[in-house]
Amino acid sequence: MESVRIKLGGDYNVHIGSGLTSGDLLLETLKPLGNRFAIISDSRVVGLYGHQLCARLKNEGLNSTLFEFPEGEASKTRETKARIEDEMLAAGFGRDSCIIGLGGGVTTDMAGFIAATYCRGVPAIYLPTSTLAMVDAAIGGKTGVNTAHGKNLIGVIKHPAAVFIDTDTLHSLDDREHAGGIIEAIKHTLITDRDEFQRITEQAKDILARKPDVMAAVLKRSSEIKRDVVESDEHENGRRELLNLGHTLAHAIENKSNYKISHGAAVALGILGEAKMAAENRTLKEGAVTEIKAALAPYLPLLDTDLSALSADELVDAMTLDKKSLNSTARFVLLKDIGTPLCETDRPAVSLPAATVRAGVDYILDEFS
Repeated sequence: MESVRIKLGGDYNVHIGSGLTSGDLLLETLKPLGNRFAIISDSRVVGLYGHQLCARLKNEGLNSTLFEFPEGEASKTRETKARIEDEMLAAGFGRDSCIIGLGGGVTTDMAGFIAATYCRGVPAIYLPTSTLAMVDAAIGGKTGVNTAHGKNLIGVIKHPAAVFIDTDTLHSLDDREHAGGIIEAIKHTLITDRDEFQRITEQAKDILARKPDVMAAVLKRSSEIKRDVVESDEHENGRRELLNLGHTLAHAIENKSNYKISHGAAVALGILGEAKMAAENRTLKEGAVTEIKAALAPYLPLLDTDLSALSADELVDAMTLDKKSLNSTARFVLLKDIGTPLCETDRPAVSLPAATVRAGVDYILDEFS
C-alpha cells in the first residue's frame, strides 16, 4: 500500500493499494468518526460493492445503511441531494453520522456535498471505484451538483477524513470508463510533469490492461500532483485553476450534449481544443499539439467523441457560463509547453480573442464530427 498525505481539512491520507475496502485499516479509520454510517452509492456500484460493504460493516458492529441513487451524471442534482438527505433524516441519522461515498466522481461529489451540509457538517470517507474518481474527484475537497445552466455550479469545499483507492475495483470498469479517467491523469502531467507525461504515453498498453504496478504508480503520482496544486490554493483563488486545463470547453460539451458525452471524453476533446487555442495564440508550438494528440490517441477510440450533434455557436455561448468566467467572458488555462503552463500564479486562466476561441472549437468539431 502507498499513501499520499494531504495537508488540508485537518490533514488526511489517500491510501492506494489492493484490497483496501476489505482491509482492517478502513475499519480502524471509520470507528472514531461516527456511530452511524450512511453509505451513498449509485445503482450500479450498490450491486457491485455496496451490499457487500454494508454487510461487512454491520458484521463488525458498525450501524450502516445504504442510500442509493440512479447511476449517471443526470442524477448529480440538487433534487437528488435533497432526496437522500430526507431519507437519512427519516432513518434517524443525526450529528453522530459519518458518510461513506462509494463510487465514481458523481458519487464522491454528491456524498461530499451532503456531508458538508447535513446537520451542518459531518465527516466523510471516500471509496472511489472509478479511475476518474481515483485521480480527480476524490482528492482536493471539491463537491457539487449540476444545474441546467452548467456543471458543478452549486457546491462547497469539503475535505474527507480519508480516501481509500482500492485498485481491485478498476477491473469492474469497462474500457470507456477507465480510459476517461486516464485522461484526467494525463491532464495532471500536462500542467506539471513532462517526464510523467512521457511515462504515461509509453505505458499506454499496460495502463489500458490495468497492470497493477503500473496503475498504482500512475494513481500515486496523479494524487501527488493534485495535492501539490490544491495545497497551494485550496479555494481556487489562483493556482488551482491549473486543474481546469481543457475543462472550460469540456464542460460546455457535456452540458450541450445533455451529458451523453462523458466527462472523460469531454476533457480529452477540451484539452485538444484548448491546446489548439494556445497554438493559435502563439503560446504553444503546433508540435506540442501533435504530441498531446498522440498521447490521447490510445484512449480516444474507446470514448464517446462524436460531436456531430453540436454546433460551434452553442459551445462558444455555453463556455461563458463556466465557473471560471469573469464578466460573462470565458477563460482558459493555456500551456507554454508540455508540463509547463503559461501562468502558474495569480489567475492562470485567461481570456482569449473570439477568433482564437472559435479556432479551437472548430478544430475539434472538424476532427470529431
